[in-house]
Amino acid sequence: MRDNQGALQVELDRIREVSAWLVDALELSRTAPDTLGHRAAWAKAERATAVLSELLLVHDESTKRLVGAWAERLSARGR
Repeated sequence: MRDNQGALQVELDRIREVSAWLVDALELSRTAPDTLGHRAAWAKAERATAVLSELLLVHDESTKRLVGAWAERLSARGR
Protein backbone atom coordinates (compact mmCIF):
# COMPACT_ATOMS: atom_id res chain seq x y z
CA MET A 1 0.00 0.00 0.00
CA ARG A 2 2.75 2.45 0.88
CA ASP A 3 4.39 1.90 -2.51
CA ASN A 4 1.17 3.10 -4.15
CA GLN A 5 1.35 6.22 -2.01
CA GLY A 6 4.80 7.14 -3.29
CA ALA A 7 6.81 5.97 -0.29
CA LEU A 8 10.56 6.29 -0.51
CA GLN A 9 12.53 3.13 -1.29
CA VAL A 10 14.27 3.35 2.09
CA GLU A 11 10.89 3.19 3.87
CA LEU A 12 9.74 0.24 1.74
CA ASP A 13 13.02 -1.57 2.46
CA ARG A 14 12.54 -0.99 6.20
CA ILE A 15 9.00 -2.40 6.02
CA ARG A 16 10.34 -5.49 4.23
CA GLU A 17 13.02 -5.87 6.91
CA VAL A 18 10.41 -5.69 9.68
CA SER A 19 8.28 -8.23 7.82
CA ALA A 20 11.23 -10.62 7.74
CA TRP A 21 11.69 -10.23 11.51
CA LEU A 22 8.03 -11.11 12.03
CA VAL A 23 8.33 -14.19 9.83
CA ASP A 24 11.42 -15.26 11.81
CA ALA A 25 9.59 -14.63 15.07
CA LEU A 26 6.69 -16.77 13.94
CA GLU A 27 9.00 -19.64 13.04
CA LEU A 28 10.91 -19.38 16.31
CA SER A 29 7.69 -19.19 18.31
CA ARG A 30 7.03 -22.82 17.46
CA THR A 31 9.88 -23.86 19.76
CA ALA A 32 9.23 -24.99 23.32
CA PRO A 33 8.46 -22.24 25.84
CA ASP A 34 11.33 -20.94 27.97
CA THR A 35 13.98 -21.91 25.42
CA LEU A 36 16.49 -19.72 23.66
CA GLY A 37 14.50 -19.96 20.43
CA HIS A 38 11.25 -18.97 22.11
CA ARG A 39 12.88 -16.01 23.84
CA ALA A 40 14.43 -14.98 20.51
CA ALA A 41 10.95 -15.09 18.96
CA TRP A 42 9.65 -12.64 21.55
CA ALA A 43 12.67 -10.37 21.10
CA LYS A 44 12.26 -10.26 17.31
CA ALA A 45 8.53 -9.65 17.57
CA GLU A 46 9.03 -6.85 20.09
CA ARG A 47 11.73 -5.25 17.95
CA ALA A 48 9.57 -5.50 14.84
CA THR A 49 6.58 -4.03 16.66
CA ALA A 50 8.67 -1.10 17.92
CA VAL A 51 10.01 -0.30 14.46
CA LEU A 52 6.58 -0.72 12.89
CA SER A 53 5.19 1.70 15.45
CA GLU A 54 7.86 4.24 14.52
CA LEU A 55 7.03 3.87 10.83
CA LEU A 56 3.32 4.30 11.49
CA LEU A 57 3.90 7.37 13.66
CA VAL A 58 5.16 9.24 10.64
CA HIS A 59 1.81 8.72 8.91
CA ASP A 60 -0.94 8.21 11.47
CA GLU A 61 -0.94 8.97 15.19
CA SER A 62 -4.11 6.96 15.96
CA THR A 63 -2.67 3.86 14.29
CA LYS A 64 0.52 4.25 16.32
CA ARG A 65 -1.49 4.33 19.55
CA LEU A 66 -3.41 1.20 18.52
CA VAL A 67 -0.27 -0.75 17.60
CA GLY A 68 1.48 0.47 20.76
CA ALA A 69 -1.39 -0.70 22.95
CA TRP A 70 -1.35 -4.14 21.34
CA ALA A 71 2.43 -4.35 21.69
CA GLU A 72 2.15 -3.53 25.38
CA ARG A 73 -0.57 -6.12 25.86
CA LEU A 74 1.34 -8.83 24.01
CA SER A 75 4.55 -7.99 25.84
CA ALA A 76 2.80 -8.30 29.21
CA ARG A 77 1.39 -11.70 28.21
CA GLY A 78 4.78 -13.03 27.16
CA ARG A 79 6.57 -12.36 30.40
